[in-house]
Formats: sequence, C-alpha cells, structure tokens
Amino acid sequence: MSFRWKIPPDHLIRNLQAYEKRAYQALEAMAADNAQRLQDEARQNAPWEDRTGNARSGLMGSSGREGRFILIVLAHTVFYGKFLELRWGGRYAIIFPTLYRNLNAIRNQLVTLFRG
Repeated sequence: MSFRWKIPPDHLIRNLQAYEKRAYQALEAMAADNAQRLQDEARQNAPWEDRTGNARSGLMGSSGREGRFILIVLAHTVFYGKFLELRWGGRYAIIFPTLYRNLNAIRNQLVTLFRG
C-alpha cells in the first residue's frame, strides 16, 4: 500500500501559517475594540463621586499580545484605584463588575469569529 499526497505537505503548512496570521489579526482587532468598549463602560458606570476626575479618567482599557496570548486589560492608573476596588466590601468596584458583565458577549464574539 502506498500513500500519495493530493496536496503537498509544504502547501498545507503554508496555508495553516496564513490562517494563523489572519486569526491573530482578527483576534487583535477584536481585543482592541473590546478594550475600548470596556474602558468607556467603566468610565461611564464608575460608582464613585468624582472630586478630581483622576480616577475616572485613569480607568484604562488596552489590549496586546504576549507570545501566543491575546490580552484585554482594564485597569486603574491612579495609585488609590486598588482601594476603590477592594475597600468597603467592593462597594466602589468597577473593574470586575465591568468584566463580568461583558464576558458572555466577548465569548460570543470568539465563537462567531471561529465559526464563520
């Protein structure tokens, strides 16, 4: 019994590498869009009263790639952001509530991206 390739292996490898590149580009674009949306939502819904506006304007969403991982980050840039998130039983938290509210939507985007 012999085996004959209908499509040469090097052609398959090139196609897989091209698919990987397109998939990462799509994921990076999706992550950037979601990071901006999370930032906007967190700034709009932050439960604290602004005195200086620094905490609200310091809520930052960003995205990036580390090796094979695509990251979406939502964070405070003011030093007291951790106290807003953790003190008083999380009464003034905005980071995790915003992330939790959006996890299903992001998951659905990923499913749609790889189904289509």
